[in-house]
Amino acid sequence: GPSPSCVLIPLNGSERAAISLHAVPELTVRDAEIVLLHVRPGPDEENYPDLVLGRNRGEKLERQIESERIFSRANAQLASRGLLSHRQLAVQGKPTEMILRYAERLEADLIVVAAASGIKSVGWRRVVDGARCAAMVARRY
Repeated sequence: GPSPSCVLIPLNGSERAAISLHAVPELTVRDAEIVLLHVRPGPDEENYPDLVLGRNRGEKLERQIESERIFSRANAQLASRGLLSHRQLAVQGKPTEMILRYAERLEADLIVVAAASGIKSVGWRRVVDGARCAAMVARRY
């Protein structure tokens, strides 16, 4: 079938989230736009803009460094397979909501999420069920 032109990869900094990166090369073609989404759990920043304004420089820098670390690790994994992410977004909110919101906003063709064990898998199931585009759950082989 047609190859996906926008692939959304949600990340939360866990080793488990990195599993999803292994599944990407098999799925994508060279011209696919890969977007990394670092989702930090917490109050939805879009609904509470004062949260962002209330942060001091130290907090902002700390968050930026954390996101950069997650993105650079993800990009290194992608690069080792000859791929590159085109965009990197860091957001805060309920992970399921954020993933679906950005998939829609970016008009993603595919969401690649990592399979989690235990209670967290409920969240990924919600992503798969709620997505308007294709969603794939990556597992460690």
